[in-house]
Order: sequence, then C-alpha cells, then structure tokens
Amino acid sequence: MRADVLSHIESQDGDIVFFSPFFNQPAIFINVFEQAREHGEEMFTLLEEYFAVIDKNVNISTILMSSTNTVFCNFFAAKKQFWNVWFEYCERIYRIAEENSTTLGKRLNANVAHGGGECSVKVFVIERISSFILATQHGWEINFYNPIGPPYFVSGIESYENEMRQLDALKVAFMKNKYTEYMETFINIRLKLIEQINQKKQ
Repeated sequence: MRADVLSHIESQDGDIVFFSPFFNQPAIFINVFEQAREHGEEMFTLLEEYFAVIDKNVNISTILMSSTNTVFCNFFAAKKQFWNVWFEYCERIYRIAEENSTTLGKRLNANVAHGGGECSVKVFVIERISSFILATQHGWEINFYNPIGPPYFVSGIESYENEMRQLDALKVAFMKNKYTEYMETFINIRLKLIEQINQKKQ
C-alpha cells in the first residue's frame, strides 16, 4: 500500500474511507446500478434480482448516489462493523452462486468480457455492495479522498469537468435538503451533457 494512502486512512476517524476513481461515473449517473445498465440490460436485471434478495422493499432504480457515497473498484478501507455488514451481503451472493441451483445462481456464475479477458458476473455485483450499504443505511461515518479530476472512465470527457462537478453538487444538495429544483436542474444539465458527449463521439 502506498504510504500516502495509508497516511490518509490513518488520519481518518470514521467507519469507512474510500478512494474512488472515475469521477464521471458518480457524477453523471443516478447511481451505480444505472451505470451498470450501460453495459447491458441483462446486468441491470440481475442486480435488481439480487438486491431484492437483500431488501425486497428497495428499488435500486430510485436510490440516489453521489461522489459522497459511491465506492468504485472496491477501493476502500473500513472498520469491523462495516465489514461485518458487507461480508453478510457477500455471503448471500456466494451462497446462491455456489449452490448454483437457481437461475440467479447460474447468472452470478456466468462470465462476461472485461479488460481484455473474462470475469465472473458476481464480481460486479460485489463491487456495488459498499455503495448500496452507504446509500440505504444511515448512520455510517463516511470519509473519502477528493474524487474530482482524472482519471476518467471514458476518454475525451475531460473538457466537461465543470458540468460533472455541477451534476454531482446538485445531487449532494438534493440528498441534503430534498428540494426538487436541484434534481430538475440535474436532469436538464445531464441531458445536455450526454448530447454533447454523443455528438463528440460521432
């Protein structure tokens, strides 16, 4: 572990500290589940099915996440009480996958293309568990390293950093005081940004 990362962790006094790369992901998307939808509807459906096992009253489409509670790539350190909850959720995944007796189990065990190779689908489910915990369970003391800036998950998006900052800040503001105007502005800015990004790709 790099000395500066370890020093940052040791300087914090919370339940979890995380170092999420790819600021464009928590900024532009509603949450980590919508982000997964970019990789196919089947992945989102699987996430819906699994997280319904965890909590049937939670609709993952409506959970709002920002850079303040989004953990990408599992770059986090935590105290025992957080790991206990995280481990319990992961055990449910592995139990379903190892039994391999249901459609969900078989889908969790399936491989998908990733990074020039293949990776088990359950890895991408596990990657979203810490964000799910932080977004749905209140009371955790959260610390995070400043996520703003590169690297970005999508190349060529650097010129839109101001818009991404606005999007993230609007979600943070809405999560704090629930004024609908913040989300209305978020939606409008996001639509324009996505149009600009798509036009640039053409």
